[in-house]
Amino acid sequence: ALCSDGTVRGWGANSRGQALGSPSTYPGRAAGVVTINGQILSNVVAIAAGWIHSHAILNNGTMVGWGTEFDGGNIEVPGGLSNVVSIAGWYSLIAKSDGSVVAWGRGNQHTISGLTNIVTVSAPRSDHGPLVALQKDGTVVESTLANPPVLSIVVSTATAISAGRWQKLALKSD
Repeated sequence: ALCSDGTVRGWGANSRGQALGSPSTYPGRAAGVVTINGQILSNVVAIAAGWIHSHAILNNGTMVGWGTEFDGGNIEVPGGLSNVVSIAGWYSLIAKSDGSVVAWGRGNQHTISGLTNIVTVSAPRSDHGPLVALQKDGTVVESTLANPPVLSIVVSTATAISAGRWQKLALKSD
């Protein structure tokens, strides 16, 4: 939960530090303020939760992550990422203020060519379909993470998107 003071509260499973920033001994009952390296996480403007990791965008356009990667290593946010405006939970995937999309993980970081004018991204579990991206003009596209991506236009006049495990939603302007 993103609180009005810019701090983050986490709860639920925390065996890999995905809820609170450091693993708890009884992961089923973790709840509290998120801390990273012993410091309370603050100045947060957006959050995204994945399966075993979480991310936050800070008010200066940078981001942090906590928990672990799918290969068991600690989540690492690549250096140099700035102007971040949107993050997707299951993937390590962001949209930047210039409309570009960046993906990373397992030692790989790349800008997804062909995705432009993006204002927000959402993604289901990585093994359950492509990411969904909302363009500045209200068009929603589905995209693979390949370079170049395979794109398909899904809907127009959208204002918000969300992807679940088996479904994707778009809120239209009407």
